[in-house]
Amino acid sequence: GVANALRRAKRARVSFEPSGESLDGMKLVIDTELIRYKWVSVNGDYPDYGKLIPTEFNTVASFDTVEAIKAVNSLKAIADNPKDYPIDLTIGDGKVVMANPDDKGQAELVADTDGQGKVRLDGQYLASVLKACGGWLSLSSPMPTARHSLVPMVIKW
Repeated sequence: GVANALRRAKRARVSFEPSGESLDGMKLVIDTELIRYKWVSVNGDYPDYGKLIPTEFNTVASFDTVEAIKAVNSLKAIADNPKDYPIDLTIGDGKVVMANPDDKGQAELVADTDGQGKVRLDGQYLASVLKACGGWLSLSSPMPTARHSLVPMVIKW
């Protein structure tokens, strides 16, 4: 493949040239002594992500990810399908309740909450976010039907 050819090559030249295969595209060209590679690309614009991230929230909960991971793993253990298990999060009254939608089990976490809300998340996605963030996590929601925001909290002493 390409990686092996580049390892063996003594010299490589990288360039861009107009692509005749698409109206607005360019080709990435890598030349070595033995072979020439071409990849067609398309010019485009990145979407404005600022419009996708809400700025005002009605419901906010901050909680410890270590305890949340334990709760998610407990709910995963009792789920019918450990690869596809939704989790209902209920926020309010100083706690976050994680529950199996089939009422097979639930776990309560002590949290700093502001407002009340309920959302259903994919358990695998939630577990991966909790592991990636570590420490304390802030879950924010502008309204039940809008996108939710999961942000790691940075506390300065």
